[in-house]
Amino acid sequence: MRSAAESGANGSTVSYSPLNSLPWGVVVEQEEDVFLALPHTLERMVVIMGLLSVAVVFLAAWVAMRGLVIPINQLTAEAERISGGELSNPIVSERRDELGRLARTLDSMRVRLKALLDDVQRWNRELERQVQERTAQLYALVLASQALASTLDTDTIFRTILAQARRICGPADAGILFLYDPETQRLTTKASYGFHSDAISKLRLGPGEGIAGQVFSSGQPVVCNSFGEAVEMRRQMTSENRALFDQATAGWSRVQKALGVPLVLEGQVIGALVLHDLRSPGSFASSDVEVLKALADQAATAIKNSRLFEEARKVGTLEELGRLKSEFVARASHELRTPLA
Repeated sequence: MRSAAESGANGSTVSYSPLNSLPWGVVVEQEEDVFLALPHTLERMVVIMGLLSVAVVFLAAWVAMRGLVIPINQLTAEAERISGGELSNPIVSERRDELGRLARTLDSMRVRLKALLDDVQRWNRELERQVQERTAQLYALVLASQALASTLDTDTIFRTILAQARRICGPADAGILFLYDPETQRLTTKASYGFHSDAISKLRLGPGEGIAGQVFSSGQPVVCNSFGEAVEMRRQMTSENRALFDQATAGWSRVQKALGVPLVLEGQVIGALVLHDLRSPGSFASSDVEVLKALADQAATAIKNSRLFEEARKVGTLEELGRLKSEFVARASHELRTPLA
């Protein structure tokens, strides 16, 4: 006989279960509310546990989302700050997860952007400086052209050339203008500035001797942007010229740099313009060379005009002497012929 359960007459529950070892069975009668109390309790516990589990899940999700949303919002604010150009404040994160990696990557990008921006600003400042220097040099060329065109006096032209060269190349604190003398076959000093004695006026350089001689021989600019290069050029001078140059630069420790450009007239080199920096190291810019060459071309033209004027003046004087001679001869002949008649 199998176990069974059925409802009693007064709402109770009757349960029967046979005994395997005996031909008997066990009958239990119990109130239905008492019988179902345990299942109901279990049902309520399951419901409560389910609700608690859902609440815990939602709470854990809220905490996790909050732990993600706040750092993401912070990173978004940092990204907006970077996009607005604020690159000075670092992005610090102690996290070891993907958000921490993202924060460190964003900070690395900030550092590189700041470096690039600093480079751009430095390039802009350098460009502005170069534009200002170039503008000043071009303006000096205009002034030089006007000054050279306003005179035909040779000495004035020489002084004007050196003054404008000094204006164009600010670092140069000494300069010499040489012209070639075909009779002596030497470069002679016509004007100078910045030297301590008149010994510089006694220099007589041969072709290939010193910076001026190199410029004259090659017909090309010569730039010495180091003390060693300047010393090498000095060694190419004769002992007499070296002694004169040392007297002229007495008190200066050494020539820091030098720049020489040729004076070319109708394809022929007629002299050299040499600038020296006796105090500050550095280098002449390529723009200095180009502008100084342009000044040298203007100087050669002005020297040519001055020479032509001198020749025309001499020719005019000879013509005047010829005219006076003719008048004297005519007058003397007339006075001689009258008594004879």
